[in-house]
Amino acid sequence: MQEINDLFCNIQRTPGLYGLYSIPGLGKRELLMYICQMLVKRTQAHPLIFSLELSDEQWKKNMLEYGFGTEGIVVEDSAWEIDDMRQCIEKHLPTIVFVDDLKLIETPDAINKLKGISTDYSISVIVTANLARNSGDSDPVYRRPQLFDLIYTCDNKKTIGEFKNDLYQFTTVMLLHRNHDWYRSIGVGRAFHICNEAELKIVCGVNMRPQTIYFDFSHFIHGLSEWESE
Repeated sequence: MQEINDLFCNIQRTPGLYGLYSIPGLGKRELLMYICQMLVKRTQAHPLIFSLELSDEQWKKNMLEYGFGTEGIVVEDSAWEIDDMRQCIEKHLPTIVFVDDLKLIETPDAINKLKGISTDYSISVIVTANLARNSGDSDPVYRRPQLFDLIYTCDNKKTIGEFKNDLYQFTTVMLLHRNHDWYRSIGVGRAFHICNEAELKIVCGVNMRPQTIYFDFSHFIHGLSEWESE
């Protein structure tokens, strides 16, 4: 886990917009929770989380259930507009900001505006979003999510040029992958038998060669076995 710790400590020290993406169910939010409490313990950070799906109570309850501490962590669950987020940042003066999840912000230019927040406040902003469910799934052993998969997360009214402009706003994009099986039915899909051996692909620029950190989810999620049950 040392590489994961060092990566996010470095992100906190380097203001910019960062993306954390995966298909649903692979532990993106749990990784975020680990990062928050790790930064508090290791760097005395003051994380601010904009939780657009879970309430403040639900978020912190989940953290405690996973064995994470919540001291020093602020969760805002009612700031749905970018202007509201700015007011919260000015109120709490965080050292790092998390937005979970990007697609719930109903603003077509959300990425540009969040990039503006990172610039105006000289702060790192990490946003999460779900990839399309078949990203990395057509061949779960050899295929991994790639930057192009992000096109399915953007507004379908955007052009390819606008999509590329969004990508250029990110300092780094991180793609989380864990081998898994996939249940399909009409209108339903979900991952199960999710392997604890995880990969975090790190892309620091559209034309840069990605790097990968391998780690074990069971090191920071209490109670997980080698393979999660269905």
